[in-house]
Order: sequence, then C-alpha cells, then structure tokens
Amino acid sequence: MNSYMFNFLVPLKVEGADAAGFLHSQLTTDVAGLASGQAGLSAWCDPKGRVIATFILARLDETYWLLLPGALKEVFIKRLKMYVLRSAVNIVDATCAPGSCATVSVPAKDITTLLPGLAANPDQSVTRHNDYTLVTYPADVTTILTGREKISRLRRAYETYFLDMDRRALNKTSIRQGIPWLQAETSGRFLPQELNLGTLNALSFDKGCYPGQEIIARLRYRGEVKRYLCYATTGNRTPLEPGAGLVSQEEGKNIGAVVNSTVTDKGQELLVVLERDHIESGKVIAKDIPGCLLRAYDDYDHSISSSH
Repeated sequence: MNSYMFNFLVPLKVEGADAAGFLHSQLTTDVAGLASGQAGLSAWCDPKGRVIATFILARLDETYWLLLPGALKEVFIKRLKMYVLRSAVNIVDATCAPGSCATVSVPAKDITTLLPGLAANPDQSVTRHNDYTLVTYPADVTTILTGREKISRLRRAYETYFLDMDRRALNKTSIRQGIPWLQAETSGRFLPQELNLGTLNALSFDKGCYPGQEIIARLRYRGEVKRYLCYATTGNRTPLEPGAGLVSQEEGKNIGAVVNSTVTDKGQELLVVLERDHIESGKVIAKDIPGCLLRAYDDYDHSISSSH
C-alpha cells in the first residue's frame, strides 16, 4: 500500500462495544472526549513510559481509525491485541481485511479538484462521503481512505498531478509543524514530553491510567525534561535516517537523535530530539556523517522563515 504523504502511513480500524473504553485505557489522549468527526495526534507507550508509536486517531461514529507508520504495524497490532483480553474490541488491519482500503495523502486544498463535489475538511476532522473517508491532520493535509481500486483510478485520472506533486513537500509539512512519526529505529526510545506531545494535544494528564502513565506523570510533577523535539536544518544532503545519533561538536558526547528528515534542494530539514543546552548552539553534528553540521532551533516559526 502506498501513502504519498509520508510514504508509510497505513490504516487500522478499531471497533466494538468496548472500543472507546479500551483505547482510552491504552492511549495518551482523552479518547472518551473525542467526538465523532474529530481527528488528532495520539500515542501509545510501553510500561516504562516510552512511546511505541505516534499516529493519527480519528473517530467516525463508533469506529476509530488509527493511521500509523507501516513499519510499526505488525508489532503494534500484536502488542495491542494482548491487552484486549475479554473486551468487546476488534482490531483490524484495514489493508488486509475483506474490502481492504488504501490511502493517499494530498494537500487539503486539492480535495475539491481530485474528488469533484467534495468540500475540503476543516483541520483535525474526519468525514465520510460515500466510499471515501477523509482525515485532515496535520493542518493542510488530507488523507483519503477508500478501496484499493478507487485509489488506483484516482491516481490514473490525475496521473500528472501525482507525478508532479513533490512528495517531500508533504513530509516537510509534518516536520515544519513539529509532528513526530516514529519508525522501528526510534520506537520505544523517547518519553512523550521529549516529543512535545503535550504541546500537540497528544498527551493528557487528566484521563486516568494508561501504560507508562505513572512515570510520565512523575516526570511532569517531580522531574525535568532534558531533551526536546526541535526543528533542525543542515546543508548536507546525505539522508539522516530515523535514530541517527547526534553529538556535540565540542565535546563529542551523545546529545540526541534524528526523528524525521527530508532532503531538500538546500540540504535537509529534520525533527530531532536534542538536549536543551545544544538547541540554538549551531554546534551539533551527525555522529556517522563526518562534517554534517546541524543547526537546531527552539522557535519553529522563526527558524523556518529564517532558514529559507
């Protein structure tokens, strides 16, 4: 299955009489407070409070859609099903189920062109129109879920559009909005606060217990977060993969890791988790790429405008 947004998002469907309560007890967000038609970022943590995966969570009536990186799909489903026990919950890999669906993600403004008669979704929403489900998150990006054949016909009908569309630009949208997507190399490495999930409304401290909740809450009230997710750039075009180590140019010690990156004409734009003291220092280098100097910024809006 292809997803042109990040080339890896896949849909899971969670249904059943206990679906809302089950997800509420597992995820970092207030699932009970998620109304039908709403979508946003959520996460699932291990008992140590480390984030296993981040994903888009969308609700339509009593059905919940999770759009997550395909590299984590098998492990995610297997581990999540272990917690179902006797609950009336059905977790479905929508890419393999009967009537399986595929996805394609596009700039939200282009929906009316690609699917005449349909209006663009508001940000952080999910709607259904006949055979199409539209999920708009992050801002300005809509993921279309529908049958594989319909996706294929859509791509054939607008072949020039999909050929001309800069796929990296959609990945760049997520990076520029500070939305982290974990891969196998980064799953289980970061605490929610290190990924700024609170700022992204993907972390609730008022919803009760979920895996890792005690550790996450203790860090909020008694601890100090030493590393943060931040936007970074480099003039080096050698791709920095998820999990790539970052070190201090002066001391050579490990100070962070790459979460997401995209190659641009000027080098790369990235999301990195970095020690606070090295943000804005201009002295961060990639551990395995000699001479690859990164500049990390604390202010997203200022950094993006000043670096381009």
